[in-house]
Order: sequence, then C-alpha cells, then structure tokens
Amino acid sequence: MTTLDGFATVACATKRSPAFSGSKRGSPAAYLTGLYCTPLDPLDPNIRFQPGLRLPIETLQTFLDGNPDIEANDLLTVGGVDYLVQSVAEWTWDEGGTSDTVLQLIVEQVK
Repeated sequence: MTTLDGFATVACATKRSPAFSGSKRGSPAAYLTGLYCTPLDPLDPNIRFQPGLRLPIETLQTFLDGNPDIEANDLLTVGGVDYLVQSVAEWTWDEGGTSDTVLQLIVEQVK
C-alpha cells in the first residue's frame, strides 16, 4: 500500500524536451508513463495573466507517490492536456497518524 492509495486516481504521464543541440532544443517527447496523481486542484483561485503575452494562466497542484524523475519545465499530461511543470517539491503527507514524503507538482495551464 502506498501513501496516496485511494487519492492518486488520475492517470498521467510526462514529456521532456531533449537537450540542446547547437542552439536549438527539440520538441517535448514522452518521458514517463503509467503514473497516477491526485486530481489537479487550483492552487490559486484567481486566473492571472502571463506578463507580456497577456495569456490567462491557471495554477494547479497535484501529488504523486514515490520519487519519479520529474523536473521543472517538463510537461505533465492529464486527460490529453499538457500542463507546464513550474515547481517540483517533496511534501509531507500526513494520513492516519503516519507521515510519508510524496512529490508535489505545481503546474500551469493556459486558459
């Protein structure tokens, strides 16, 4: 049994851009599959605008068990939608008198 059993019910995957080759970086490609996360929840109830571009951005959070190799600027894919990973942090999950460390992702979606 894992810490997030019953909570991490959403299938997800990640994409990662390959390393730079010269001055160009390739398109993001599938990286991790078969992951499960908690449902994406708004981190901030307000939708903000991306500076300069004036694109509406929603900030969301989710949690994953274990320590999958996910980094800032990866894409988290949930339900066919790609979300830009802004932050990855270990988080203490307290449940039933025990605490375990899980991975918290802060992601953004252009609305």
